[in-house]
Amino acid sequence: RHIDKQLLRPHSTSWITLRPKRLSGKKNILAGVITGWRVGSLTTMQKAAGNSRLDTIRQQVTGLILAGGEARRFGGQDKGLADYRGRAMLWSAIELHQALLDKIIINANRNLELYSEFGYPVVPDPDRDFKGPLAGMLAGLQYADTELVYVTPCDMPKLSIDVLARMYDALGTSSADLAVASVAKRIEPVVLLMKQDMANSIQCYLDDSGRRTGKWVMQQNIELVTFDDHPEWFVNINTPEDKLDVSR
Repeated sequence: RHIDKQLLRPHSTSWITLRPKRLSGKKNILAGVITGWRVGSLTTMQKAAGNSRLDTIRQQVTGLILAGGEARRFGGQDKGLADYRGRAMLWSAIELHQALLDKIIINANRNLELYSEFGYPVVPDPDRDFKGPLAGMLAGLQYADTELVYVTPCDMPKLSIDVLARMYDALGTSSADLAVASVAKRIEPVVLLMKQDMANSIQCYLDDSGRRTGKWVMQQNIELVTFDDHPEWFVNINTPEDKLDVSR
């Protein structure tokens, strides 16, 4: 399927510059910016900017964007590179992570060269059998060199930066190994903040033919972080029709 490379370029308008930085060899990629209306309230970041909390998050957390699925309900199209409001859907996730984090990893299993043009490391699953989100998480955890890894999918364009901030605070005050988002008493198993050493647990689960991300999550020592006040943040795009609905 043909992919329009123009979709890989960020929009040049309606952007709020936070931390612009030059990426060598990636002249067309603008890093460190965020579209305020798309990501959501900047309240958390604004509060954190005046103290060491934001710096601590940057030092301790790597962002991991999952874009390695088969996207069967999306017609098999590489969803992260699909057109969403005139650019690649992955840009919404990148902007979300850029707001609070310096280190970002992209998990992808197709079109790796195109994904590399976003200017961040691209890690495929350990094998190419499409074992689901857990395989992508394993790849990211094995690559990351920070204490914590913040996981989001590429297809939740309305996620807010407040999600990471609230999960970070919750995990920091508990003895849990990971924090997972919850809405209406249901977990969001691909929106996680987890300790980097959870890679061993995922590896064992996959080796035992486990595939269900939610089942693995519920087997862990978790901290539930409730977002009943903002369920709209967690609407994801599973089908082309969903893309039209979420764009409204």
